[in-house]
Order: sequence, then structure tokens, then C-alpha cells
Amino acid sequence: MSRTMFRPLLHKPAGRKPQALRATRPVERTGRQALIDRRDRCMAEIARFWSEPENSVSLFAKARQLLTRHWSASPWRGRADILRTAEWLVGVGKKGAESTTRL
Repeated sequence: MSRTMFRPLLHKPAGRKPQALRATRPVERTGRQALIDRRDRCMAEIARFWSEPENSVSLFAKARQLLTRHWSASPWRGRADILRTAEWLVGVGKKGAESTTRL
């Protein structure tokens, strides 16, 4: 018989496996005042679309909630992420509103 048949089974090392590395986003430095100005513009767009009765309000409501409830409790880097998400929601909501007005 060959020796390979009698080799002991290799056991897995004890303990946890190391977690996979997270992809890091490039950190862009945006001034606080620039973030506040972008937030104000986003809130103005939300208010404008909110007042039109034929628009679907759900995306604008989510963006508004992000910019009000979660804004003050977050650090500035978190606020930049919140603002990016809110701007995306408003953009998708505007595209949806444009497509319903064309029909």
C-alpha cells in the first residue's frame, strides 16, 4: 500500500477566519459649508416636488427623513454619505415624476 493512504487528515486551524478586507472608497474632502449648501438645495427640491400632488412622495419622504432625522446624529463623513444617498433618491424620484408626466 502506498504511504499517501495513511497520512493523517489535516485539521483546520482553530479560531476564527480573518474577515475579508473591505473595499475602501476614495475619501474626498468636502467642506462643511459645501455640504450644508448641498443639503439646503436638496431640501428645496424635496419641498418643490412635495407640493406637486401628482408626484410619488415615497422617495422624497425617504430623502427628507435622511436629511432631517439622521443628519444631526452623524459625523461629517457620515453626513456626506447621507447627502449622496438623498441626492440619489431625489434624482430617481425626479426621473419617475418626469416619466409619469410624459404618459
